[in-house]
Amino acid sequence: EARASIAMGDLLSRLGEVTRRGDPIGLLLLRLARYHTVVAGLGHRAADQLLAAAAARLAERVAAAELPQATLHRLEGETFAIAAPVGDRLALARFADALVREFAVPIAEGEQSVVLDLVTGYARTPDDAPTGDDLLQAAELALQAAQSSPAAIAGYSEELGRDRRAALALEQALRQALGTGQFEFFFQPQLDGAGKLVGAETLIRWRHPDRGLVSPADFIPVAETSGLIVPIGREVLTAACSQGRAWLEAGRPPLLIAVNVSARQCVQSGFVDEVAAVLGETGYPPHWLELEITESVAAQDAEATVALLAALKALGVRLAIDDFGTGFSSLSYLRRFPIDKLKVDQSFVRGLPDDGQSAAIARTVIALGRELSLTVIAEGVETEAQETWLVAHGCHELQGFRYSRPLPAGEFDRWRAALAGLSYAPAA
Repeated sequence: EARASIAMGDLLSRLGEVTRRGDPIGLLLLRLARYHTVVAGLGHRAADQLLAAAAARLAERVAAAELPQATLHRLEGETFAIAAPVGDRLALARFADALVREFAVPIAEGEQSVVLDLVTGYARTPDDAPTGDDLLQAAELALQAAQSSPAAIAGYSEELGRDRRAALALEQALRQALGTGQFEFFFQPQLDGAGKLVGAETLIRWRHPDRGLVSPADFIPVAETSGLIVPIGREVLTAACSQGRAWLEAGRPPLLIAVNVSARQCVQSGFVDEVAAVLGETGYPPHWLELEITESVAAQDAEATVALLAALKALGVRLAIDDFGTGFSSLSYLRRFPIDKLKVDQSFVRGLPDDGQSAAIARTVIALGRELSLTVIAEGVETEAQETWLVAHGCHELQGFRYSRPLPAGEFDRWRAALAGLSYAPAA
């Protein structure tokens, strides 16, 4: 019969004991994928009861599998582990599949039935790891892979190990890059429908001393998962406000400077104070700063988002919802958000004007924004046909390679002068 435990130490002790004897053992890490959705919908008390029911179901399944010396462990929150001396990887995969199927069956909670969905990652000694600690790390990597797998199951592979080592190396290099001048900041113009420059989005690039220019697609995900996006985000905000201030002091016309804000920044305590501090340090007028919050942040906790945006709005900054249409924000909350702008995601702009679904979504977002008295901007505009369609359908502002790629501050200054038919002396 499976033994339930709530201590990670019990699991590590069990794995260490078995691996020291040289016996093969399989480890499955299991996560209830929809647990937090259930908490949001039913409340913590009902969710705790479901968690207990899920643990009982796991224990029954382990017992039914007749795996001698199998142990079930509750690790933290909605995560469990099963350690079992399974004979080979195929048997381990079959067991994982049986568990996932089991949790496709609803669990009764009062008068409701809830599907929690199980995600499973597994690994085995000695194939995947020599020690208990290594085995746990291998299973954690497999669980991460399973969370993005349609099958909700993944086994450890050497490729996962290589990816993890590469991510750790990149993370270490990112830590060293902070505050050392390796980050460069670019500005992409934003124009209104008449072709007048109205703003610029600030974008970060990383020029590694050995690797050269590292794509944001490579380092931003690592920065997000490691938490480094928080200090990096502050560098971006500081650079944007400092450059904006330099342009104003050089006599340039005021320009709305947009800065992306990550989900990790939004949930950190003191974020509003940090924005206020950067504005104070740089002297940049708050009403010329626009913070872009992704729609996914709003969807996570709409009430908390309302409070956050209200606090930021009190500073005097402008607010935009980025990537609008890609997430699932409640429209009833959207009308409560003190925002100024909606940004149509480039994935919808790309299909214009010929793709019917893209056109329908873009048209809906534009109409929604106008109905709520919000400015609507489309990103990723590359062709004249896209521009013509967007302007004809009432989109206020446009951004993309049709007008300019992201430019370093000096090049942006020259581009701005050329657009206005003027000649500027170089700004700081």
